[in-house]
Amino acid sequence: MISNVRLVNCVGAILLAMVVGCARAPEAPPTAVPAAKPAATTAPAAAAPTTAPAAAATAPAAAAAPTVAKPVGTAATPAATAALAAKGGELVVGKDQEAPGLDPAKNPAQAATRIFDLMYSRLTRLDVQMRPQPDLAEKWEISPDGKTYVFHLRSGVKFHNGRDLTATDVKYTYERIINPETASIAKSFFDPIDHVDATDPLTVTIVLKTAYTPFVGGDCRQGNRRREQGRPEQG
Repeated sequence: MISNVRLVNCVGAILLAMVVGCARAPEAPPTAVPAAKPAATTAPAAAAPTTAPAAAATAPAAAAAPTVAKPVGTAATPAATAALAAKGGELVVGKDQEAPGLDPAKNPAQAATRIFDLMYSRLTRLDVQMRPQPDLAEKWEISPDGKTYVFHLRSGVKFHNGRDLTATDVKYTYERIINPETASIAKSFFDPIDHVDATDPLTVTIVLKTAYTPFVGGDCRQGNRRREQGRPEQG
């Protein structure tokens, strides 16, 4: 009886051991797994260049020396310079119209007045500020009453024929303009003149009937270019 009990106990122990061995082991408590990091977003790779990149900038090249333009032609020789400065000879000028005459006291045509300054001189000239400046007269004086003008002529002035200019030529020029028989286009500008005297070969005295302030300026502008006394009138 006792043996059976032992046998049963042994069998019971074996079965219990088998049951325990086959029993499911308890699950271990879950271990927290760190969250997976999001995949890093990277910029799309640049497209591979089809050509090689330009070489890195290098230091600028030294500036080229400036090019100096050389005058075209050959330098004028002393002989050529002397020839250009020589006086005399003949000058040919092209004009669109022929002057109808070359007498400045009688000819108002534009074609003629364009060349008067190339042929004649005045006692005075106007500068760019319209002020009288010396021409044939190197200086002049005006009386306090404004009626007497004394002009002192430059010495050594000659006509084209070589004769010296004198006060007599200036006197002749004024008297010819104011003479009614001349019918000068400039007569009205010189009506204030009473008389003209050749005080000496290089001094001219002009006396007016009344004071006339524009007299010197009028001499600059009007047709009283000096003419040689005794020469035949032209045009």
